[in-house]
Amino acid sequence: MLAQVAKHGRFDLWVKAAGDLPVDLHHTVEDVGIVLGDAVSQALKERAGIVRYGAARVPMDEALASAVIDLSGRPYLIFQAPQLKGRIGDFEADLVREFFKD
Repeated sequence: MLAQVAKHGRFDLWVKAAGDLPVDLHHTVEDVGIVLGDAVSQALKERAGIVRYGAARVPMDEALASAVIDLSGRPYLIFQAPQLKGRIGDFEADLVREFFKD
């Protein structure tokens, strides 16, 4: 997911995270989402000349993703997706929402 965000966002992204991985990935996934959000916010600086809202619908593989973003600085998430269950490799699929939430 992060590789796709970087590729289509046209920016370099390298993430190295260490946490309580033997216990679970929950806090590490949350922390990576928070740090990535902070990095994007810092990169935008004063947001001068940036339109506040953006939206896109993108077909990816067998899915159609739709996203709307508001750069108002007041975080809020509506996550409408089928309940993800199981694992994707070593990743617990239900943590996707947690990444975007925080």
